Amino acid sequence: MENIESGNTLQVSLIINCLNTEIVDVISKSLEPENKILTGKTKIKMEKESKALRIEISSESTILSLRTTIDDIFHTIQIIKKVYQTIQEHKT
Repeated sequence: MENIESGNTLQVSLIINCLNTEIVDVISKSLEPENKILTGKTKIKMEKESKALRIEISSESTILSLRTTIDDIFHTIQIIKKVYQTIQEHKT
């Protein structure tokens, strides 16, 4: 795959399956600020689908830049998961 200089756009779809719609909402809302700091070359679209969150990423940057964006998303979701689990444990 090539970068913007040759006019190609890289696209990735991620589907995050969750236990319930509440977690989908939490992840979606938590990722919104992250998505706003992206460069103009990378765009992220999120759609809630019942117990899943579909994340569409398109980038005119390099594959390395796209991979970094995906890694950031997964890292953020992992943190959200841990915080959510901790809150749920303390509710009981």
